[in-house]
Amino acid sequence: MLFAKRDLRDQNGQSLGQRFSNRFGRYLAGHHPTTELVDDEQVIDINACYALLGEAHTISPAHTTELQPLLHRIIALYEKQTGHWLDPEQVALAAIKYDVQNQANILRHHFPDHHPQTSTLHCTGHHSYLLLTLLADALKITHFSLDHPTPCLIKPSACRRNLNVLLDETSMADIESHGRELRETCTRTLIQSGADPDALHTCWHLRMRYADSSNSLLLKCMPIDLLREVFESQHKQQFGFNALDQAILIEALEIEITLQTPCQPGSTANSVYVQQLMSQWQADQTTQPTTWTRILNPIAASDNTDYLDCPILAKMLAQSIAQPLDLAMSDFLLKNEKRG
Repeated sequence: MLFAKRDLRDQNGQSLGQRFSNRFGRYLAGHHPTTELVDDEQVIDINACYALLGEAHTISPAHTTELQPLLHRIIALYEKQTGHWLDPEQVALAAIKYDVQNQANILRHHFPDHHPQTSTLHCTGHHSYLLLTLLADALKITHFSLDHPTPCLIKPSACRRNLNVLLDETSMADIESHGRELRETCTRTLIQSGADPDALHTCWHLRMRYADSSNSLLLKCMPIDLLREVFESQHKQQFGFNALDQAILIEALEIEITLQTPCQPGSTANSVYVQQLMSQWQADQTTQPTTWTRILNPIAASDNTDYLDCPILAKMLAQSIAQPLDLAMSDFLLKNEKRG
């Protein structure tokens, strides 16, 4: 009783009855998803929203786990008021868009003379491309640029090692030994260039031909027994003949390394909702800094994005999203530029 009494002392000017009501209300809210949202302990972690959509790699999985109960409460409340059901990714994306709209208001305040038709959103820091595309859309700007190299723009790299061994005189263990060494060399180069090692995907291929022929095929690595069968089948299909009296030569091992990053506009994202938005942007890598331009093609009619601008959902999110600080926008500039 002593400790309970100490914990129930008046705090922040609230009476015992008020604080009991608040705590009891939170208890009920946790058991009834359709209850109105509470405030101080129910702030949406925007970084966790990005992580839920596959847009961040530095957020602990625990953060997205903590986010889920609040998202489900918003989903239930939204369904109760509108009759429409959303999934957690949709609510996370709506929360990000709401947060970005507040960030856009800060930029409008700091750059009152910008003109949407001629302005470019310029970013000097490292931010999610989802944020950049939504921020540009919120400002009604069709271009944004970055003045730093980004792993998303590194072109796929193919690494090659000449083997020149006969198919009958090698084993997959020997090929894998060469492959691991080659892969480490290639990935090290990309990582030193700034690529996220978790985003690298490698694919091994063998360049093969008949020993006395110059016609070669590039096949994915597979067990030796299958290589002969697949090679002969594809050689016959592509070149019209098989030289069954000739030995098959493995000319080289080639490892292709690609960057599987959800942040690049136009790439395959972890979330279909992010992919829909990113597909409307493309990069002009000939410009310095790199400029991204919005493609004026609409999202497919079958993709329902009306919820992103729903006032009812925006009102719910407003109760749970902290206002961004001016300092958070220090990496952004709005530049008026002449366009041809």
